[in-house]
Amino acid sequence: MSYLEEGVFRYKFSSKFPGTLMHPVNRFDLNSVSIGKSSYGPLYVIYGDKWADNDVQLVIGNYVSVADGVKFLLKADHRLNSVSTYPFIARILHQSEPACTKGSIVVHDDVWIGSSAIILSGVTIGQGAVIAAGSVVTKDVEPYAIVGGVPAKLIKYRHSKVIRDKLAGFDFSQLSDDVIRENVHLLYCDITEENIDDVLNRLSSGNK
Repeated sequence: MSYLEEGVFRYKFSSKFPGTLMHPVNRFDLNSVSIGKSSYGPLYVIYGDKWADNDVQLVIGNYVSVADGVKFLLKADHRLNSVSTYPFIARILHQSEPACTKGSIVVHDDVWIGSSAIILSGVTIGQGAVIAAGSVVTKDVEPYAIVGGVPAKLIKYRHSKVIRDKLAGFDFSQLSDDVIRENVHLLYCDITEENIDDVLNRLSSGNK
């Protein structure tokens, strides 16, 4: 991508996602991406030789943290059930050939994706999950699970099931800047089964 093309694309990205804390690393179909509130980090989306017509989406929720080197392979698979995996139409016949995909990638609220992780198509990452650095995520990740490895597997959960079930009902999209300022200490305290209800009530209501 030339400097001019990069500049134009970054302008279009900023116009579509005003105020976002994410920045594009490569060029991709902006209509196939959505970004939630205050999510931050580099955005590298692999889309194959031909962009799709919005048939698959990369959906990034609110307060998602994306580290350097993370790649979302939204539409970059090869056919496995034919004679060959090679893209003959694109590489030999020099014609447009839609890349294969297993579906959209959905990253729910409060997810942290570590450095150089790769997220494959068709994957949903549940709210509050953590993806360890260097992981290759090939299947769905449960909410508040910590996964790692190649392929990524469950390491442990961030919280007990009691806490996870209660956090699942918390709507991060409704967490306003004013509430954060007034209750920032609650966002950094250790969550226990004894204090979870009080913390969520305060964050939900905005009361100190």
